[in-house]
Amino acid sequence: MDNAAAHPFQSNIQDYIDIIKRRRWIVISFCFVTTVSVLIASYLATPYYRATATIVVEGEESNVLTAVESANRGTSFDIFENYLETQMEIIMSGSVAGKVFEQYKMGESPIYAAGKDPFKLFTADILLQRLKGTRIIKISVDNPSPELARDLANG
Repeated sequence: MDNAAAHPFQSNIQDYIDIIKRRRWIVISFCFVTTVSVLIASYLATPYYRATATIVVEGEESNVLTAVESANRGTSFDIFENYLETQMEIIMSGSVAGKVFEQYKMGESPIYAAGKDPFKLFTADILLQRLKGTRIIKISVDNPSPELARDLANG
């Protein structure tokens, strides 16, 4: 019984190793070109910074109710969940995000002015995250300028 029949798996691995040895310059060239391409792309890429502001959303009424009063008024967890979702949509709307967009003249910024809808490009750089089970919303803004990202998030 020959050695290849006794260990077919080892034979296949040895075949691959032989191919790599014969084509080592192609493999080395490929690795070199890929590494240089990634380094150049990383160097030329514009860095983006993320600034995050945290807000707490209070309910429409801040009065403390007893359990009976709450049940009589129909207040429930689902209603507050809808209220939070509504507040998040208001933050992204033209009345809130639009004022920040205008205040900081983002329509004149080269990264937004190049597009068809500068405001839509601006809102794509805003990320809203709600911390589950809380009334906290994190507003994050990505921008090439760390100072501007901070100002936009706070705005």
